[in-house]
Amino acid sequence: MEFLQLALQSVDAMADLPEKAAARLRAGHLLQNLHAMKPDAGALAQAYGSLYRAAREAEAVDDGRLASYAWGYLAQLYEGEKRAFEALDLVRRAMFLAQQARAPESLYRWQWLAGRLLKTDGKIIEALASYRHAVQSLGEIRQDLMAELRAQRLSYRETVGPLFLEFADLLLQEAAGSQAGPDPQRYLLEARDLIEQLKAVELE
Repeated sequence: MEFLQLALQSVDAMADLPEKAAARLRAGHLLQNLHAMKPDAGALAQAYGSLYRAAREAEAVDDGRLASYAWGYLAQLYEGEKRAFEALDLVRRAMFLAQQARAPESLYRWQWLAGRLLKTDGKIIEALASYRHAVQSLGEIRQDLMAELRAQRLSYRETVGPLFLEFADLLLQEAAGSQAGPDPQRYLLEARDLIEQLKAVELE
């Protein structure tokens, strides 16, 4: 934490606003990860502050991609604190900026997050739509993502597999529930296709 304190102080001293925003984003995300591994109120508060300032500074220099990440990571913090209403507001801003910046590599993350939040809020139809958009956005960058994961020796199933499994599980729940309408079979087929798609990518 002492090292991070010094790093944050050096960020404050930066004169170049784009570099300052990028550095603040990295620091905020690192603090977010540290808090996730070992909950710490100080790290959490600093993560909130760093990410919020990064978002504002990125917007000031019209860097939509960086601002999208900052608002999205901030939304994840709110999700972790069970503050779904605030998280959903922020993730919608992150999605809008990612779409403007044509950044599917971040867009699918925020669409996925929105799906989880909408599900928590009981807005199942909207949640399903958001999951569908996330899978579609992920498909646009699948090859690049697979190459990146291989280089980092990371598993596709562990990294993005939960997106498919969460989506499929929600479809199965709805197929068995009252919101599936007169044709629950379409939800069952969509869930099956999702799992087959995940298996195909793993084989690839």
